[in-house]
Amino acid sequence: MHGRVKIIQTAEQERARKLKKDQISKEFSEECEKLWICREKEDFNEMHLEKLGSLIETSPDTATLWNYRREIIMHLLRSYSHDQEKVSKLFESELNLTTRCLYSSPKSYTVWYHRSWVMNNHTSPNWESELKLCNQALTQDERNFHCWDYRRFVVSKGRISTELELEFTDSAIEKNMSNYSAWHYRGELLASTSNVSSVSSSESPNLQIQLDKKQSQSRFDFSVPNGELDLVHNAIFTDPADQSPWFYYWWLLGRGEKKVYLRELYISRKLGRFVLVFSSVKLIQTLEELQVSIKVFPCDGTISNSITLTPELLGGWNSVLDEQLSAVWWLPLNQDLVSRYAPDNDRHLYQCRPWNVVAQVWIRKANSNVNQEICENMPENSANYLFLQCCMNSHQNESLTRVTLDPLRLLNPMILPSHDPKDLVGELNIVRDLLSFEPKNKWALLTLVSLLRFIRPHSFHEEVNEALNVLVSVDAQRSFYYEHLRSLYAALDVLAHAYENQSREVVLHHLDMSCFRNLDWCIYNEW
Repeated sequence: MHGRVKIIQTAEQERARKLKKDQISKEFSEECEKLWICREKEDFNEMHLEKLGSLIETSPDTATLWNYRREIIMHLLRSYSHDQEKVSKLFESELNLTTRCLYSSPKSYTVWYHRSWVMNNHTSPNWESELKLCNQALTQDERNFHCWDYRRFVVSKGRISTELELEFTDSAIEKNMSNYSAWHYRGELLASTSNVSSVSSSESPNLQIQLDKKQSQSRFDFSVPNGELDLVHNAIFTDPADQSPWFYYWWLLGRGEKKVYLRELYISRKLGRFVLVFSSVKLIQTLEELQVSIKVFPCDGTISNSITLTPELLGGWNSVLDEQLSAVWWLPLNQDLVSRYAPDNDRHLYQCRPWNVVAQVWIRKANSNVNQEICENMPENSANYLFLQCCMNSHQNESLTRVTLDPLRLLNPMILPSHDPKDLVGELNIVRDLLSFEPKNKWALLTLVSLLRFIRPHSFHEEVNEALNVLVSVDAQRSFYYEHLRSLYAALDVLAHAYENQSREVVLHHLDMSCFRNLDWCIYNEW
């Protein structure tokens, strides 16, 4: 142990210690061999429990001993089926055994597993008592993940209220704000009360948010329980160098419903495809949320005598890599396929001449409860659906419709895109205040960079670059990572500028780039 003087033993003492250890090991092995013989004979006599208990307390991590013990108990339970007092006494003796073992081996997988098995089969389990045991064990070692896992089991089986568990994490964090396990568990509790990972099509975040630095009041309104921000603010100001509350802070900024947005509609005569591009991957089953209608008519015809095609008629959706999960989905739209559905008297018009295409997509809004069936002549301004359209005239070889999106918000790794940047200005100013006292704190600087790039106040580029410069100097071991971030941000800024101006041209040759991610955002861009 630290701070203790090592006692030097003589050769005789060392020899005696080794002999004693060997003798104990030999006796242990001999007793185990006797029990293995009994087990092979399917001897489940109750008298073996005492010997098993003695050996288990000597070596709690020997899983085979526990397995044999459970086999005997299961046999006894069948014998005691009409005597609940014996059953209860048997389970209590098992709990007492595991309690003694936990005092000597608090991080034993086998002991915690056996205790959970006992509680799962107990006829009258006392979950409050188990919670007290967890409290006692975590007082001894707040990082004992075996105990944290067992606590989750107890809370689930015992239906312990989330409010009581949040109070427990309050006290644990108050005792030690560096208790990462308590912060993590608190996040799990909050996440279990709301859906934070669903995928849906919805309206996109707005563009071009410009804010004044002087705006300082936070208007957080995205299901963060009252007091959570105050708790984490208190922690990061108490010990800014402690990473635990910072990770929790980042989780708070990023929690919420994860949405997938339809980004682009594209028609290509050369490829013979109609393509949908999403902001993130979607399962093929979720495309049922969309209603797609593709109208095709000859160059000298009118929309009134057009052919109406659906995904079902075109053979269904295809992914780029032929997978069930993709951000890019397409339908075949070639000349042979289109002419197949043309009226007999007009078929030659589709086979010999370029035709016009009007592709229409309706996306059911997330808060709409209407039936998904849409009539063919559904109005474009339906209150329950978002409407998108892509048109390709007979003299065009391709057509692209882009949804107004903000890449800098959608691709921010820390903050949920659907948050209103104005609601985060107060958080930005709190981090700035902390940096005025701790200008070289890397956790605050990283948080500042993410907030700045999400909110984008006036002259935010200069503040981001200054923060990255400080990070390079104070955290030299990760300097390449920070330079990589600088390169990544520069490329994202070019991409965002192209989207903002509805341009397909992305010019990157003037940037000193270390890499370029997010190529899926440049599928139809010109380089």
